[in-house]
Amino acid sequence: MSRSIQMSPGSMILAPLIGLAALLLAIVPVGGKAHADEAEKLAEFADIVGIEAQLEAIGAGMLRQMRETPKAAGDIGPEALEATVARNFDGSDMLAEMLSNLSGKIAPEDLDAALVFSKSDLGRRTTAAEVAMATSEQSDAVLAAGATLHAEIVKTDPDRAAANDRLKTATRMTENLTSITMNTMYGVLAGMTGSPAYPQVLSEDDILALVNAQSKQIRLLSQVVALPTIAYMYRDFTTKEINEYAAWFESPVGDAVNQSLFGQFNKVVSERMRAFGYEIMTLRGIRKT
Repeated sequence: MSRSIQMSPGSMILAPLIGLAALLLAIVPVGGKAHADEAEKLAEFADIVGIEAQLEAIGAGMLRQMRETPKAAGDIGPEALEATVARNFDGSDMLAEMLSNLSGKIAPEDLDAALVFSKSDLGRRTTAAEVAMATSEQSDAVLAAGATLHAEIVKTDPDRAAANDRLKTATRMTENLTSITMNTMYGVLAGMTGSPAYPQVLSEDDILALVNAQSKQIRLLSQVVALPTIAYMYRDFTTKEINEYAAWFESPVGDAVNQSLFGQFNKVVSERMRAFGYEIMTLRGIRKT
């Protein structure tokens, strides 16, 4: 694993990230008037596909998980916990950072193609489904419903099952979920162990070893949730539409833009998780021995 692929409680953030695994394309080229034109297109694109709302969902998911797992927050009060999450997972701030990082990464003509697709009927409807999935507060129930639906599809509709599998492969869903989850896991762990309140000292190699120890489990979890997620998220689409959507991600432009965004998404989320882990551990005040 490269030193950029990293670690945080996988189950805490995997569900809010699932909607992103089949979405998100973004770019900002550089230079004069062209840069201004591309920035305007990017702002329009970000609004169409609801990137900010999906970024906000990460913090909301972390807050829900920590409320449901009191041990994770220790003696941090609810107001302090909410303030910490809000500070580290502000959607507009994260979006601005992502767009800055993406400056010049993809050609203007690719952004044009992404805009055309996102404005199409299929693009708008798939975006709506993905935003709803990413921002759902009932992620466990949704995934359970998806598992039931996926099992039924496999039994009764081989064409639909093949289309769903095609979309999973085209979006690199398993790989992206694995990478995102491990990046966030590394971020939280690195932040926590970097705090003067953490009870022991861990080197970078120690942290990476802990990450690597979880990699098989995280990939297995990603494999388990990928097809049920697709089955549920696109349940209102025809098999023909799912195949058309997969074709977009299979195209050189769709794949390149999708992966460029995920690269920067990983970076921003990992950095935010690192700051969050540091702050949470410091607030808990567990002293080194």
